[in-house]
Amino acid sequence: MSLPRNWLPAAAVGLYAALAGTAEHFGGDSLPSFCIFRLTTGVPCPGCGTTRAGLALVTGHLADAVRHNPLAACLLVVAALAAVAWLIARALSREWRPSLRGRARTLAFVILGLAIGLNWAYLITRSPSRIGTQPPVWAHLQRNH
Repeated sequence: MSLPRNWLPAAAVGLYAALAGTAEHFGGDSLPSFCIFRLTTGVPCPGCGTTRAGLALVTGHLADAVRHNPLAACLLVVAALAAVAWLIARALSREWRPSLRGRARTLAFVILGLAIGLNWAYLITRSPSRIGTQPPVWAHLQRNH
């Protein structure tokens, strides 16, 4: 059995539906951090908070999603809207393939790069001040030896 053509958007919608069912049980703020970059450096990576933002979104808490990771919240909303548009196009037996070319594509990459940088600055400034201190992993290793 092979996967249907362009199955990824439908799988993403299904995954978020599954997350919605478990999000209230786990609670977004109580999730442990599994970010290797943060655990080794003590500084959040540009993607830190994406899981919490996704859980907040599927439970309808937009402000919490933006607080956890503003860029991830925006991109997850855009991805969900794109998945819905794709599903509608499939239901109507039409192809839907948005694309950017030339200067528009270059501009989109520049804007995305700036957004990632600003988002990372936001995450670092709202993170508990650990810059200049020992990363959590190294502190833990030293205590155990």
